[in-house]
Amino acid sequence: MFKSTYLCNGKGCDIGGGQQLTRATRAVFHVGEVCAGDLLYLENGMASIAVAFYHDELELVIELDVLECLGGDTTVRDKRSPSRRFVESQMVVDTCVWYELRPGIIKLCLPPAVLFS
Repeated sequence: MFKSTYLCNGKGCDIGGGQQLTRATRAVFHVGEVCAGDLLYLENGMASIAVAFYHDELELVIELDVLECLGGDTTVRDKRSPSRRFVESQMVVDTCVWYELRPGIIKLCLPPAVLFS
């Protein structure tokens, strides 16, 4: 049976209260295959590094390190002090290509979907 959203090599993860999720460092969803360490651009303008992926019967949730914007330039982000967040996979616009400007500071290419919206 074909599934459009799934984890790759997921492992059970007890979250307390008798509840369990499946956790993985790779997932496939509407933007394609994404791995921990990949840079994701979200609908709300946040640029984030994927940490892990969690799935229950209903949805895929992504654990992220959100990178702060520097100097009002949405393409320049600080990797030195990220904030940890969890978001639903539907919030992801696309993955991003990036390079390091200097230690801890990156420059990313905005996804075309953002440029033409």
